[in-house]
Amino acid sequence: MQDWKDEAFKTLFSHIKTRNSFLDAWFYDVGALTRSEWSVLNPLVERQGSIVVVSPAQANQNGQFIRHYEDTKAFLASKDHPAKAVILAGVGSSVLGTAALARNVANVYQMDVVGVVTGYGMADVTAEALGGCFFYGAADQARLEYQEFLKQFPQTDWMLKIARSTTQEWNKLPLLVPPGDQDTETLLELLTAQTGDLRLLLGHSKGSLIISYVLNKFVHNPPHPCLKNLQVVTLSTVSDLPAACQHKQQFIGDIDWFGGMNSRIGIPRTIVPNAWHHTNTNLPYHLPVEEVLKGVPLL
Repeated sequence: MQDWKDEAFKTLFSHIKTRNSFLDAWFYDVGALTRSEWSVLNPLVERQGSIVVVSPAQANQNGQFIRHYEDTKAFLASKDHPAKAVILAGVGSSVLGTAALARNVANVYQMDVVGVVTGYGMADVTAEALGGCFFYGAADQARLEYQEFLKQFPQTDWMLKIARSTTQEWNKLPLLVPPGDQDTETLLELLTAQTGDLRLLLGHSKGSLIISYVLNKFVHNPPHPCLKNLQVVTLSTVSDLPAACQHKQQFIGDIDWFGGMNSRIGIPRTIVPNAWHHTNTNLPYHLPVEEVLKGVPLL
């Protein structure tokens, strides 16, 4: 009797996991992972804000080369700290999409990549979409519009003083995040713990907006030494990255209307021809992550 119940639970769990992973398999290059790696990535267990560390495929000697950490504290106590590269995937992704994007990045730079899990897949795509579109997108747009508003006035000492004063007051406010968005808090904790080893910070879709939101808060409290040699890359969403991040590149597909809705106008970007929002190389019109990153050297 118990065997029957165990088998029924496994079957139900398998269906839930498959449904949850549907968007990952659409938006991300899940073929970059081995079957055994895919099987141990569990969107129902590895919650938003948890961490996976993914090695390059070439370093994968036993068919599985991913380490899992429940939270930032566990990661900081591990041999994988400090991180040299951190990535955040976007709306609808779970640990599977995070690991796939991390593997793409790891393959290019031949180093371990830290992935911050940004969601549970299909289970929370509506809430994540609202968070990405309305919270982080609105915050990014409001900050950019304020900056553009100040440019309309003569850059006198008086106006510069007002701009500095309002910026300082804004920076004193705590980092506000939508309820349950542990990925934002995890990113801030990882950046705060850095000692200058971090070389790459990369986001796709909503992940790009989270990076912009956290960096615009992080760089002013005060500017952290890790920013000096940090390359910031956004994929499929153009965001208002702070001026303190001197090394930044933003990529978006020329037919990516989905990412365009959340992108800021007037910010330099590189247009990727014949590319939409997804990065799955098995589907047409994908944004080729590994190909794009070959033109982005690390400092």
